[in-house]
Amino acid sequence: MPFHPSEKNFSLSGELVSKGCEIIVEFCLSDPKNLFELPNSFIRKEPLSKQEGLWQSTCFEVFLSPLGHSQYYEFNFALTPAWNVYVFDAYREPQPPRGTADFALKEMHWNKQQSQLTVKLESTTRLPLFQASLTAVLEEKNSKKHYCALTHRGLKPDFHLRESFTLLRGEKK
Repeated sequence: MPFHPSEKNFSLSGELVSKGCEIIVEFCLSDPKNLFELPNSFIRKEPLSKQEGLWQSTCFEVFLSPLGHSQYYEFNFALTPAWNVYVFDAYREPQPPRGTADFALKEMHWNKQQSQLTVKLESTTRLPLFQASLTAVLEEKNSKKHYCALTHRGLKPDFHLRESFTLLRGEKK
């Protein structure tokens, strides 16, 4: 859902599935007015280098926090293709964000015809029960940005708000 719900020119949906050490994330973008510059289809398997600042343009994101912990992860996926993952100890701390090797990107697949991004990640450890949020920054060809999330709990777009981590996934110990 865009931060300003009156924006009905596109729609975005997402899903996150986890099993053991694996996470699969899928985003589907419906862009009937051709607002966004979307690349041709690609499939990239590891290794895909990490890049900084991906959220400054079109970027699909996942926020994930083990249940009951203040620590959380931010994953960024750009259609260039590029990706990154950061770990935070608490709300937006530390700054600048700290990279982590707790997760590896196994595959990133963009299907332009279906406007679908599928990402496969692997954790270095078995995933406990966790809360997550699926978000995106979508930049139109005219540079207008849309901030999309499953829910927006703040007065302005802020994907780091824990109240917005509404998905419950993972395994009970």
